[in-house]
Amino acid sequence: IVVGVIYDPHRDETFTACKGQGAYMNGEKIHVGQQDHIGDAVVAMGSPPGAESMEMSLRGVKVLMPKVRTIRMLGSAALMLAWVANGRLTCYW
Repeated sequence: IVVGVIYDPHRDETFTACKGQGAYMNGEKIHVGQQDHIGDAVVAMGSPPGAESMEMSLRGVKVLMPKVRTIRMLGSAALMLAWVANGRLTCYW
């Protein structure tokens, strides 16, 4: 992958990245968050459709939830990854 673009029409935000040149939101350089402890983490997650994958995801949530600040499911993996890049989220699982 050499270039990536994600557009969020609800927030009118465009995330861009070029290999070796960093990542940007609406032309401004962005950076991942600086959380040092898992207890400060805002984790995003997704789960493929299907009973088996949902069951596995829920088992993971049960283990992870007591250790992190919160877990969010926002619906768009692309946007969740962009939000990790700009520090709104700590990680995507």
